[in-house]
Amino acid sequence: MKQNDFDSIEQERLFNELKRILFEEDFEDDDPLAAERESEKNSTQVSKTNEQTVIVCFGTPSISGDSLGPQVGSILRDKLNVPAFVYGVDETSINGKNMYEWLEFIKSVHKGATFVAVDASLGQADKVGQIVIRDDGVCPAAIKGKKERFGDVGVLAVVAENKGDALMQLMSVSKLYVAKLADKLANMIYAAIA
Repeated sequence: MKQNDFDSIEQERLFNELKRILFEEDFEDDDPLAAERESEKNSTQVSKTNEQTVIVCFGTPSISGDSLGPQVGSILRDKLNVPAFVYGVDETSINGKNMYEWLEFIKSVHKGATFVAVDASLGQADKVGQIVIRDDGVCPAAIKGKKERFGDVGVLAVVAENKGDALMQLMSVSKLYVAKLADKLANMIYAAIA
């Protein structure tokens, strides 16, 4: 995916927001080539201060809606070969059960890195399918009541409506739908980082 190959204006806006946060760059929304020109100028820059970029994908493949993170991680690592460290893939997921051990390890190994956190989210019915970029990370395992944030940049995809039992909502999401959303999200992250 080249930087100007977007399905919609919204996808391009999200990409530019991700680039802006990662690289502290401002792109004009009405100039679709500004991001590409700036990217070419900074082609050797990995992150805002030439730090390591570490992508941490949260979730578990055993719950369809929560499998978004590990799918994104696997696509980034195996299919796209993203130039960043990737944790949280289908074979080795980072979830509510092992999250603290993994985060302690990741922070100790990658001191000073820029952390991009990826997670699935529940939201309002009209927000399902949207991607949200945050400059304060994500709150993984929020479904279990954990409120600690992780990451310098948060990339969330709203996979289902937040109504009733959150676990049931995540379990009832179509695997195909999540796979398509994960592919879109992974390509967007790859285009912003590579």
